[in-house]
Amino acid sequence: MKNLAKLLLLPTDAATQGGASALPSRPTGKGEQMARACLWFLLLLSFLADNSVAETPIIKPTDVDANSSGGRICFRVDSPDIRLTGPYPTFRTGHAFVALQPDTGPQKGNSGLVYGHVPEGGTLGGINPFSSKGKTEGQADHPWDYQICYHLSAAQYNAAAAFIRGEITSPSDFHLFTRNCTDWIDKVAAAAGVHIPLTTDDPNRRGIKDPAVFEGYLENLLKGKRPKGKKARLKEIQDIRDNVGPTFEKGKVEKFEGTFEKAHQFDACSCQGLDFAATIAPQKLASGLKLEVNVQTLPEVQLGVGQPLSIELQNVDPENALISMHFNNKDIVRRQPSAIYKYDHSSTFPIQVVIITPGRVNLFSFQAVVSTVPKTQTTIVGITVPSPSP
Repeated sequence: MKNLAKLLLLPTDAATQGGASALPSRPTGKGEQMARACLWFLLLLSFLADNSVAETPIIKPTDVDANSSGGRICFRVDSPDIRLTGPYPTFRTGHAFVALQPDTGPQKGNSGLVYGHVPEGGTLGGINPFSSKGKTEGQADHPWDYQICYHLSAAQYNAAAAFIRGEITSPSDFHLFTRNCTDWIDKVAAAAGVHIPLTTDDPNRRGIKDPAVFEGYLENLLKGKRPKGKKARLKEIQDIRDNVGPTFEKGKVEKFEGTFEKAHQFDACSCQGLDFAATIAPQKLASGLKLEVNVQTLPEVQLGVGQPLSIELQNVDPENALISMHFNNKDIVRRQPSAIYKYDHSSTFPIQVVIITPGRVNLFSFQAVVSTVPKTQTTIVGITVPSPSP
């Protein structure tokens, strides 16, 4: 399309040479006017094509020689990071992925051996985080904040490469709760025979593998804290580093950010990141995932100190919906369609309820006005979650 556009460039007036092209000022016939209109349309198509964000080509990893030193494997995490204003606006919902770095062979030095597990697509032509076909994607240009690397023997490297090749050819399914990107890197680590820090959320929350959890453990390792809940084999770790903080403010992270679009990375992998995004900018999140959006403000409720407030959701499958209920200083994010909360002092408290289903981002907001007047009967707020459009 670029070459076609060059052939169709229109002549410029003397006053506009060196600047934007302009149509001649002389009168033209209808046929010539129509021809020029078609040329402008083709140029517009060329502009749109040249400025689209193409998917990164995927490179299948090849085996290294069995007698070689193998290579490295690095597990990367892109932290949920949402800033709508400021000098570096970004909207990244969180992701975990893996990079291979062979010591020998034709792929040595190839920075394109980076892979992640994503949903292939779903409802409304957008990204379905639940019960979706999966896809192994080339992600060499995906931004990241932390990585942890391990040296692999040739046998370990080839086992990891074989697993990834198999996932490229026949991808496993994707589900936000059970087969997400973080679960996938755990499987890559198992194939490679290395032990990465915990990736699973607190069981009192969702008990789901999440990039934000993995990030937290990597951050603690950088601070010299040993991961809890799992015997992390620290002697296996070859390198761990961060790519955040001052380096971002100095602009040194651009090589990972890539284009402006890459600063707006709509991944459907992190429960914490998706929840965070839905509370701040549900329309933007829905647009990025190509889903419908439903934002409603509900009537306020009157409560007494200590009076139970019960939120009950209808028309939602908790095994295929991200549900979060945000009270004043308490988030209830268990996988169930109801929650009960009590306020211990009087004030006016904002409440947000996030429900992300296969076809829609939902955000319900209302206020609880809590007084010192004693009340004991449970106040029930029922919310019916609309079904996606057919």
